[in-house]
Amino acid sequence: MFTLQQGDRWICPKRACGAEFMVLAPSELQGGRNPRCSCGSEMRRHYEAPTVQKLPYDDAENVLHDPKISQELRVSREKRSKP
Repeated sequence: MFTLQQGDRWICPKRACGAEFMVLAPSELQGGRNPRCSCGSEMRRHYEAPTVQKLPYDDAENVLHDPKISQELRVSREKRSKP
């Protein structure tokens, strides 16, 4: 069984076809394979690259003053400074 998750976008790998669909409700496919396009190609899940977010300045200060994180940073720096 293969589960299609709600919100997933699937696209056809053939540029000439360009088919795309979004899953509106969770569903299971038998056979454990990706869904097929009407052109016969096996569709692929749309990939979105992860994004990096900066912490707001106030949150960054809280992280730096957290004793556990401060200790981990100190240990990490000491390991790097040893030959």
